Amino acid sequence: MRYDAAAGLYVMDFPSTAAGGFYQYNGNSPNADWWNGDLESSPGTWLAAANVAKPTGPKLKLTYTTIAGYDTSGMSPEPFGWVAFGTATPAGAVPVTGSATYGAIVRGSSIDNNYYITGTATMQFDFGAGTLAGHLDPMLNDLGGGSLGLGRYDFLSTVFGVGSTSFSGQLQNPSVTGNGTFDGIFTGPGAQELMARWQAPYVNPVTHQTSTMFGVWVGKH
Repeated sequence: MRYDAAAGLYVMDFPSTAAGGFYQYNGNSPNADWWNGDLESSPGTWLAAANVAKPTGPKLKLTYTTIAGYDTSGMSPEPFGWVAFGTATPAGAVPVTGSATYGAIVRGSSIDNNYYITGTATMQFDFGAGTLAGHLDPMLNDLGGGSLGLGRYDFLSTVFGVGSTSFSGQLQNPSVTGNGTFDGIFTGPGAQELMARWQAPYVNPVTHQTSTMFGVWVGKH
């Protein structure tokens, strides 16, 4: 995402559509949690529906990072997805001593039936040792408003070095065959926040079929 000062618009470029300017729906304002709108290649030329979370809103309470959900068709199962964006922590600004625990909010979808995925992630960084541990606790939400836990996914084979601005690893749930993955970066001038993308296999508790879920998480310490 970038800001086009001449047009006075934020320009977004999602993987499944061309770049376009973000136009907020006036009917959704004021809204404490989201900027709801659409992406247009030119005024009136629709590309995708897009909802951008307000970073300082009551749900995120962040300063340097936020998330957006998009749908290029207006209805599933056409291309849809989630992105996280923010102000990346510059090289040399990540602490190299001490440790910190980050809590994150998870947002995502599933390949089967486009279920809405929420949940939390917890990350423990030892900056002096260059190590990362943690877990992901996703929830499946159906259209009726119910939520079902999908079990804990522990971090495995993490990659994080002293002073590194990025991190990655695998996600393992002993009740699901195969591992997921995640990768992310720190955000903010001193690594106050972070963002990551993730994907993992899961067993749908309704259909009992194995499928894939994916999304992003954003958080702070």
